[in-house]
This record gives sequence, C-alpha cells and structure tokens, in this order.
Amino acid sequence: MANDKYWAAACFNDDFFDNTDDQRLSSEDDTEHVAGSTDPITFKEEGKTESPRGYALAALASIVLKVADYHKDIEDRFEASLNRHQSSSRNGPFESAAFEQIQDWRKKYLEVLDIVIQYNARIIEKLEHFLSYHLVISSDGLPQHSLWQSVHNEERASQSLNDIIASLYSLRDIDSELRRFLKTCTEARRDRKDDHVKEQANRAKKNQRITFAAFVLGILNLIAQIYACRPQKDSNWLASPGFLILIGGSSVICIVICLVPFWADVSQYLAELGCHMSKRVSASYRTALEQMKCLGDLFCYFRFAAAAEESEEGT
Repeated sequence: MANDKYWAAACFNDDFFDNTDDQRLSSEDDTEHVAGSTDPITFKEEGKTESPRGYALAALASIVLKVADYHKDIEDRFEASLNRHQSSSRNGPFESAAFEQIQDWRKKYLEVLDIVIQYNARIIEKLEHFLSYHLVISSDGLPQHSLWQSVHNEERASQSLNDIIASLYSLRDIDSELRRFLKTCTEARRDRKDDHVKEQANRAKKNQRITFAAFVLGILNLIAQIYACRPQKDSNWLASPGFLILIGGSSVICIVICLVPFWADVSQYLAELGCHMSKRVSASYRTALEQMKCLGDLFCYFRFAAAAEESEEGT
C-alpha cells in the first residue's frame, strides 16, 4: 500500500522481451556515477537523497521545460515565416505563378500549423489534468492530494513544481500565439484571394476596353471604305442596291458593336425593370380584387336593405 510517507518506484522497459541484445543504456550509462556527476534524466547533480516522487517531479519538470523551449523555437519559426511571406505577398505583383506559389505555401503552412497546435493542446491538457487531478494543486501552488501533500518539504520538489507550472503557462502562451498565426494567415489568404479576383476582373475590363477600341477602329475603317465606294454625285443612289446593302449592314454591325460593352448593364436593367413591373402589376391586381370584393359586399348590403324595406311595407 502506498501513502504519503511510503513510496515505491519501478521502471518498465517496454521492449525488454523484444530485443534482449539491444539495451537502451550504454555501458557508460549503465555504471554508477560517482558523487558530483550529472543525472542523465534531471541533468542535475547526483549524490543527493530524493524520494521517488520528488525525483519523478524533477524528471517531469526537466522534460516539460525542454518541450516548452522547443515549442517556443517552433513559434518563432512560424512567426518569421509568416512575416516574410506576408511582406512578399503584400508587395509582390498579382501574377498567376506567384499567386499559386503563395497559395501553395499558405496551404502547407496552415496544415503544419494545425498539427503543431493539436499536439501542443494535448500536452497542455495532460499537464492540466496531472496538476488538477493527480496533484490537486491549490491556489498557493501546493499539492493537496493525499499522496503528494508533503512533497513540497522535500529538497528541490517545490522548484520542480514551479518549473512545471511555469512551463504550463508558457505552453498556453505559445498556444495563443499559434492560434493567432492561424487566424492571421487565414484572413490574409481570404483577402489575397479577393484581391486576386478583383485584379482578374480589372484585367478583364481592360481587355474589354482594348477590344472595343479595336472594334471602333474597324468601324472607322469600314466607314472610310464605304465613303470611297460611294456613287458619283450625278448618279442615283437608289439605283445602287449593293451600296445600300453595304450601308445597311454596316449600320447594323456598328449598332451591335456599340451595344456589346453595355449589354450586361442593359440586360440587368431590363431584368430589374421587368421584376419591378411584375411587382406593380401583381400589387394592382390584388388591389383590384380587394376593391371588387368591397363592391360585392356593398351590393349585398343594398339588396339586404331593399328586402328589409319591402318586408316592412308589406306588413
């Protein structure tokens, strides 16, 4: 039975029966260390008596500190990469190749960032569960569980607890920053996509204007050709059907070409006008039905009044 005073510790080798020839520790690590050497797990000076629970806290504190430092380095790398690509995408041209490269980078960035956030959140969840359920840390930072109540009296145990709690706070801060990177990258990706769509629309309008200008030049050329082929002054123009057909066809082509750039606006205006007219007609129809109903009720009232007067006169 284990209680706050008596403890026992055991170390299980998971692959002891798998590879008996391969050992986890080298021959140097397997030998006892003399006084003044460094513990391979806690990286602190050996030769001091510690309980298994105190040693367990020291080992956990050293591991969690390493994890927090490693995740802090990852956070710095993510921040540097995000700032570099944001500046390049903000100042770079809207070329299709560059846009696809930035989109590909953002996709991979978000995928890796999401994985790191998930693993960091799992570590935070496990540490919070350990501190709140197994140690039952109070507001003073002291464990309240029956098996851990006096551990703070042991040497280096309080420092180990403080290191674990500090590492938890550090991991929480890292989680907040990573989620901020995720939100920033997502919003920048959406804004960049909208800007790319606007840029494509502006290019389409520019190409449409250039095409329209080419059509106008073609019309002017056609007018010049028609003017060059005009009949003589003393001849009758009606006697030249080919010339009349040329004039009529040229006029139709000119009208169609002039309406092409405005066809979208004209069609939209006609659609809105038709919708408005249909609403007005429907409202007028409902009003007419209501008026007809009122007239019908009025006629019924007059008939009822006339029948009542006739009955009174008969009596």
